[in-house]
Amino acid sequence: MKVFKLKRGRRHTKYGYRKKDLKPYQIDYFDKHKLVRKHVMRDKRYTQILLRIIEYEHLFKDHLKLYYNNYTHRVSSYDEIMEDSKMFDWKCCICECELKCEIANFEINNFLCETCSHSYGNPETSVDSRILESSVKFRQYCQMILLDNQKKFTRFIRFFKRGKSSKKAPYQEVNNQSK
Repeated sequence: MKVFKLKRGRRHTKYGYRKKDLKPYQIDYFDKHKLVRKHVMRDKRYTQILLRIIEYEHLFKDHLKLYYNNYTHRVSSYDEIMEDSKMFDWKCCICECELKCEIANFEINNFLCETCSHSYGNPETSVDSRILESSVKFRQYCQMILLDNQKKFTRFIRFFKRGKSSKKAPYQEVNNQSK
């Protein structure tokens, strides 16, 4: 990656370098880090090294890293963890076997296992009352979880708005109670 230092003139420059050679995230980095600007404008080698570091940071962002997935108990990507976080353990409303239900999906097949979905999963026929009861219970369960998370988040925000660092944070208290 070559970056050319230019004097002010007809060409568009940013911090003394040709703007078309810099990528948007590199320009953003220079905009955010004001202390780096004076060194960037003086030293070409420093700039080359810094731009290479920024490039590597951009390539290896968090969404490309691997994490331990608590939902499946294996190592997976960030996207897989986000998909697994949308699924809840639930029981099939007909045969009571375990299955995973999507939080935002309230269709009939979301509450039925594969074997039951062949016989009860047709939306054109009348819907069994057990499916309706299960969907209402699932909606209430999801609301309860989301409200609980919202309350924890507002407690967390209020704690840091006050600016008191002497007390323990609310999330630490919850973690200590579970041990």
